[in-house]
Amino acid sequence: MSSVPRNRDTSEAQRAAERHALAMAEAMAEHRRAMLGLRGSRGGMCLANGLNVSIVPLDGDYDLDAALIRGLLAAPSGHSMRAAPAPSSSGGGAGGRSALERYLYPDDPTAEVRTWERVGQEMPGATYGAGNLLGNTASAAGGVLQGLGERSGRVAMDRGIAAILSRQAQRVVLAPGVELYNSAQPKQPPRVRLRVRNLPIADIRAMVPTPGGPVTQWRVNGAATASTLKVRGMTSQQLRQTAVLVGQERLPAALRWAGTKTGGGVLAFAPSAALDLYSSVEVDAFGRRQVNWQQFGIASAKSQSGNAAGFFTGVGITWAAGAVGGAALAASAPVLLLALGAGILVQVAWNASGGADWAARQAAGALQ
Repeated sequence: MSSVPRNRDTSEAQRAAERHALAMAEAMAEHRRAMLGLRGSRGGMCLANGLNVSIVPLDGDYDLDAALIRGLLAAPSGHSMRAAPAPSSSGGGAGGRSALERYLYPDDPTAEVRTWERVGQEMPGATYGAGNLLGNTASAAGGVLQGLGERSGRVAMDRGIAAILSRQAQRVVLAPGVELYNSAQPKQPPRVRLRVRNLPIADIRAMVPTPGGPVTQWRVNGAATASTLKVRGMTSQQLRQTAVLVGQERLPAALRWAGTKTGGGVLAFAPSAALDLYSSVEVDAFGRRQVNWQQFGIASAKSQSGNAAGFFTGVGITWAAGAVGGAALAASAPVLLLALGAGILVQVAWNASGGADWAARQAAGALQ
């Protein structure tokens, strides 16, 4: 049986169709490689090329590429595609996220605003959430240690005064840079003075004011590196104020910095800013990363509005305490802990009343 040879000549139209088919096959292969390369990323991604990827179950009949479906089945989560986890999700559930991801980017509250249920949902984030943990921990530790320092400092002062008057000691250190000493000559009766080193005299006078005549005033040495005060004429209020100063100087340097307006502001706003920036990083189908500044602005308005409400509440309380009772009252442990607690409650109230959502809407409208 003989076969008739086929005519292998093709027309120009057929050759053009083959070229287009080859180009399409190459484009599909490149798309397949790009999709498979993204299978290790996280859910909730918004691609730079306009694709929005969401977590939706496939419950219909689909003709999927064999290589692609093998890659999807092999992926640990079965969905992808964001450089950073989505900041929140109102759908509820963990969505396959790790415990760390759920802590850094918890789900949005589901309760209605201005309800006690919503207050309960907002309280953990304002108390020990990722954006507030560092600042609240520093403030709480500073307040507790300040209180312990004040109490032990007052005891140390009483014992130090007694030791110097009984000639058992010539100098008693209360805290770094704060001490009691005997200013009398060898054959004279003991005279106890309080000495504070390396603090500006204006700060010392603000902490321990000295009303009265010249005898009861602070004395500053020629180099302005130390200030002294006669203990015998000190009032009970001045002794309490000195105990606050002793407690403050006993704090670790990091906690003293955290208690300043600069340190407190950094700890109040920087962690949330870092989290919002990370969650706003997007990656396209070719692995290129870029910051979605619009998303960052909206996320910052939502998180930082509550932080600002809590921070400035605490600042207002310490300012009011200073205006009423001086710098020593403002730096005392009760005021520090009151400012922390009130700041947390105001932040919870702001978020639970819908203030954070309102700020996000305003930012979204302004950034359109």
